Amino acid sequence: MYKLNYLLVHIHNKLSFILRKTIMNFKTRMALYRMLEKMTGRPASLQIHEAIEELKALEIKQDYKSRLWYVLDDVMNNMRTGEAKFAKSLTRYVPEQDVMIISASEEDDITVGFTTVIANNLQNKKMKDAFISALTYPVLILIVLFNLLYYFSNNVVPVFVQNIPDGAVLSISSQLLVIMSNTFNWWFSILLIISIGTISLIIWALPNLSHGIRQYLEDIPPFNMYRIVVGCGFLFALSSLSRAGFKQDDSLEQMVHLAKPYLRYRIQAVQELMTEGMDIGQALVESKLNFPDKQMVLELAIQTKYSDDDSLEVLSATLAEDGLTAIKRQANSIRFLITALVFSTIGFLYFGVYQFGADLGNVVTS
Repeated sequence: MYKLNYLLVHIHNKLSFILRKTIMNFKTRMALYRMLEKMTGRPASLQIHEAIEELKALEIKQDYKSRLWYVLDDVMNNMRTGEAKFAKSLTRYVPEQDVMIISASEEDDITVGFTTVIANNLQNKKMKDAFISALTYPVLILIVLFNLLYYFSNNVVPVFVQNIPDGAVLSISSQLLVIMSNTFNWWFSILLIISIGTISLIIWALPNLSHGIRQYLEDIPPFNMYRIVVGCGFLFALSSLSRAGFKQDDSLEQMVHLAKPYLRYRIQAVQELMTEGMDIGQALVESKLNFPDKQMVLELAIQTKYSDDDSLEVLSATLAEDGLTAIKRQANSIRFLITALVFSTIGFLYFGVYQFGADLGNVVTS
């Protein structure tokens, strides 16, 4: 019995370790931030490592360790060995905007960082959800399309091909179906490799391709949607930190070290222009990167120039609304194109099969 229990604990903990990253969804992250906010703030005023150790103790029951326990343990080990501070230790588990906000406040008051990152997540969630939904739909539709092509090429068309009588005259659509069936392994493999390669390249390029060819992709989905999501998230984070009392220069300096290449390149461009005396709005305009969006940047520049209030804070609600609208508009365009492609393919296959049957029927009647 003891050995069985030991084996079950070992298997459970091994799976928890392997799958630890899967626990860090929006709900878990928000709960973690709220707990850390309470524990590091007054009256508790725990140090961050003390708070983490206490949370770890809650994630282990009778030797069964949760996925979150392993996340916290990894963060704690990185901090203990001096390899990274708390924010940087979270890099593998939370979005880069969360890391940047917490990092900017870690030197001063990390509790403010948790308060800020909670507000930022709530403000940015709808845009991220819309973006993920916009990317998920085409992938699912492509999977359906590949299954449809596989079924027709291997189960439907071969039946007709095997029954082609001598002297049969096939229409162009029927000839295409015969070619598709006879060369299925060749063209389907190439199509599959190209599709997987393209999707993988896009996933890599979104956060990593920063300039050069990127400027020609910025107006094409999903790159334009990613630009809006990351750009608005950046401005939300900067606004939240400014509202918490941090200077924009200091916040940008903290952000640039933790940002991925795409965002880092744009922050650096803004920093260089701000050293010349420009404010954030003017810097975004003069960078000519249209980041996060040309109209949003122009509106921010006007707000900065003619408003006595914190321009970023004033514009945050507008950015959230306009960004979500822009992403939904682009998502609808993608849905229309991919749906048109799928229905065109389905139409061709059904028409081709119908015409194939008609061609064979003509031979029989003649």
